[in-house]
Amino acid sequence: MEKRIDKNSSIFSSSDFQKDKYKFYIALKIINDSNSIIYSDEKDYIIMQMSENLPIWIWTKDGIDSIKIKEILNTIDTFFHKTSKITCKKEFYDLLIGQKIRVDSKNIFEMGTLHCEKIIQPQNIVGKMHKAEMNDLDILSKYWYDDFCETEKEEYSPEQAREDIAKLIQEGNFYILKDDANKIVSMARFAVIDNIASINKVYTPVEERKKGYCANLIYSISKMLLNNNVIPMLYTDYNYIPSNRSYMNVGYMKDGILVSFYLKDEK
Repeated sequence: MEKRIDKNSSIFSSSDFQKDKYKFYIALKIINDSNSIIYSDEKDYIIMQMSENLPIWIWTKDGIDSIKIKEILNTIDTFFHKTSKITCKKEFYDLLIGQKIRVDSKNIFEMGTLHCEKIIQPQNIVGKMHKAEMNDLDILSKYWYDDFCETEKEEYSPEQAREDIAKLIQEGNFYILKDDANKIVSMARFAVIDNIASINKVYTPVEERKKGYCANLIYSISKMLLNNNVIPMLYTDYNYIPSNRSYMNVGYMKDGILVSFYLKDEK
């Protein structure tokens, strides 16, 4: 039976959860926030949410049965903001679909997960990595605005992009790659929880793609992290073959797919 737990629960150190910890990096962030709501039967599943405007994350043990599925949904209805988006393993999502359980299948998003335990040096070393500085703000905020316009449907402004990137530069985990002409040709940053680093804000301008810049920047950041006993991971779109090839060529391995979706109202 479910009960409210915190980050000290034994389920987080179980072998089942530990094998999924890279793909559930965001869940680690939720777990470490004292304001989060976390429920679990401490064996087969964990349901967690940091705030009502953020997704509910569901971790499930492999091979979960239909009784536990009902228990999970009842727990969401009782203790969580059930209109929130839900993120879970694709395997669990497929079980819900198979049993025709309250899933709004018209509005789903899949993201793949990758992590790296041993780095592979690219065949061609191009560009040199630098830590981003405030004098890089103009070009980096433009890159981030361009990337947002390319990939997202929400409204975003150059001013907001500048504000967001300024904060990331000040955090100190934002890195860039410069070519031989000292032009910034790729960017990425990372955030660390426990001994896992999520690499994100990865972007290379259109005119500089397919030149090895992204792979070299990811390689350099990942090598730095691994040398400090931190395992790097990425959330990605498995369908976008060029970027995933860049990641896997330097040693990243696929961990599986997560699905985000909404539940239908019971009525």
